[in-house]
Amino acid sequence: IRTAGQRKDLPSQTNKVGQESMVKLGEEMSKDLVAERKDVMGAVAAMNNIKEAEKLISSGVITGTGAEYLVNVGNFLSSRMGINYAKDPVANTQAFAATMGNQVGQIIKQFGSGTGLSDADREYAEKIVGGKITLTEEAIKKLLAINKKAFTNVIKNYNKRADQAMKKPGAESLPYDLRIEYDFGPDKPEAKLPAGLKAGW
Repeated sequence: IRTAGQRKDLPSQTNKVGQESMVKLGEEMSKDLVAERKDVMGAVAAMNNIKEAEKLISSGVITGTGAEYLVNVGNFLSSRMGINYAKDPVANTQAFAATMGNQVGQIIKQFGSGTGLSDADREYAEKIVGGKITLTEEAIKKLLAINKKAFTNVIKNYNKRADQAMKKPGAESLPYDLRIEYDFGPDKPEAKLPAGLKAGW
């Protein structure tokens, strides 16, 4: 009789342990995601800027070739986006490209394989920084595309894990939804940044 009674209680005890484990797992996942969320929101801010720069470069208003093109890019970066790395327009364009190139390395270091970038992407960015690739419209577009690819993957990967965490027991007690709403369409509304977080390079 005792054996039968123990067996009868076993499923409920197992379910209780399982539920407790799921809650604990959800809490651990949430803790990690909360810590990571600030970095990912930084990626959102950078992504919004990259999309704005892409619109600028592809708008057709920047004309010329060679030094003339670099001058025009530098002027538009300054007037349209407030990017003033240097007073001279050409130097401003070069500094902008170098910053974008260095950012690729920083993204990889911070988020690892989650960026989805290849060795070829990394090497291209390094060559831009090293001045081994001539800055043309196509070169700048490609550099922006590499950064955009990285930040897109970072945000999407984070949201996949955040979605899993929000579906676990106990998630309803969190003060806010861990997921970050973001529309990756080129002409769609950008993600809203939390109060106190400013967009910037």
